[in-house]
Amino acid sequence: MSHFVGTNHTFGNTTTQDLLDRYNPVGWIFTVMTNAIMPEWLKLVIMGAVIEISRRAFDMLWGSLVDSIWVTVTFDDEDWAYTWFHYWLARHPSWRKARSVEATTNSYDINPEDIAIPGQEDDLPSMRKVSYKPSRYTSHRMWYGGCYTVVTRSHIASNYYRVKESVSISMLSLSRNILDELVLETKKAYLQAEGKLVNVYGSNPTNCWRRLNSMPKRPIESIILDAGVKELLINDTRNFLASKEWYRRRGIPFRRGYLLHGAPGSGKSSIIHSIAGDLGLDVYVLTLSRTGLDDTGLNELLSDLPERCITLLEDVDVAFKGGMARRSLSKGSLVKAGDDVLIGEDDKPNQSHNTDDKTESRVTLSGLLNALDGIGAQEGRILFATTNDYAALDPALIRPGRMDLHINFKLANKEQAKGLFEAFYSPPGGPDDTLDEKYSDDEPPFPTLAARDLPEQQIIPTRIATLPRAQSADLAAHFAEAIPEREFSMASLQGYLMLYKLQPHDAVENVVGWVEKERAERVQAGKQVSSLSLI
Repeated sequence: MSHFVGTNHTFGNTTTQDLLDRYNPVGWIFTVMTNAIMPEWLKLVIMGAVIEISRRAFDMLWGSLVDSIWVTVTFDDEDWAYTWFHYWLARHPSWRKARSVEATTNSYDINPEDIAIPGQEDDLPSMRKVSYKPSRYTSHRMWYGGCYTVVTRSHIASNYYRVKESVSISMLSLSRNILDELVLETKKAYLQAEGKLVNVYGSNPTNCWRRLNSMPKRPIESIILDAGVKELLINDTRNFLASKEWYRRRGIPFRRGYLLHGAPGSGKSSIIHSIAGDLGLDVYVLTLSRTGLDDTGLNELLSDLPERCITLLEDVDVAFKGGMARRSLSKGSLVKAGDDVLIGEDDKPNQSHNTDDKTESRVTLSGLLNALDGIGAQEGRILFATTNDYAALDPALIRPGRMDLHINFKLANKEQAKGLFEAFYSPPGGPDDTLDEKYSDDEPPFPTLAARDLPEQQIIPTRIATLPRAQSADLAAHFAEAIPEREFSMASLQGYLMLYKLQPHDAVENVVGWVEKERAERVQAGKQVSSLSLI
């Protein structure tokens, strides 16, 4: 029976003090080490074990203490968040005071002026802007949200071919919410800057998507197509993105496909670029003829697509040699190569009919069909496919459910020619009534070389080649009158106007001669093709 004696408990004949003395670790160790019977080597082993256990216990307690007051987030260079952070850090006010940095010309696919070091305003436009990023293995200290913050950039060898890079951010804070604020702020800052751009991605040999380019958004108003075509595409894509719940409730896969077919240079790629900017979507270009790409790689690429994006299959008619027959250009469809060299018109003439078998893609037609709408196909994406030869496509590829809407892009008519001229010389934001007083058809477009050495106040300013609406409409009507119906592509007309981008009156005066010259060259090219076919 136990009873209380002062503060000591009694358990039978054993008191609490007796238990403490018996199981006291220090006393136990002292007893063991002073035991004359125990070998000396065993005493050393026990002492070493005690020291190591104590060290590990201290490290664990210290680590727990540090973890309770520090929060850390790491950005890996293989993830998009890594780019967000570097862009955000380059614009952070405290970064201007960093004393250990690394110079870089990487603009992170955003306007380089946003992160450039001050003092580069007078550089030539072709020169890359320089900015700073954290140097390796050196910590940069700053304040964020009232928390002491340490930024550390490090390299790790991930394989034989590349070195993996990461940036760690540690903040002295008891709350983890500060990490959420930081990551979301970096994302918001980058997406806000990226909102004016359209990102274009392509696949690499490892079947991963990588950013190829970031292009400024193209205004819908700058796209000149047949009446109703532009509005149909824009409204249909907008309605699709807003109908996810409608598709789900009816058990219909949330996918939409568009087949744009017709003459090269008729605006197929341009309207896709413009729609991507209007909807705020990125474009993922899928090149089926890429060497080494097979059905498995194709499925990997399509499964890695984000839910909201545009997938682009360009020139799908030349992607296969067996599943979809390649056909030579039909008689009378000869198009000059120069018709399609212009900026913004990426529809290329079919030049792959004689592709060597050694570079043939291993993607099969059945593999493509399964990737587009098979059981594992990605949902939420918008698919655009372009072709210059509609008849060469396999019916299984263009059926509804895969290509839901087929739109024919024809050569330019007079109305398109008129609209192109007005958009060229009276773009949105141009003057409505009076002509810029500095404008003259006879004025040289750029200062002479000698003018570069003149004082700034003596250099003639570059003029603005923009006409008032009324004058532009009058000239456009005369220009359109000289353009034959459905004979020239919009790309070729744009190429002609580019020759007179600062002389609209000359463009109207010389267009008849240009049409005659183009026709003569086409006739001559047709004769050469006929003579070669007879050999």
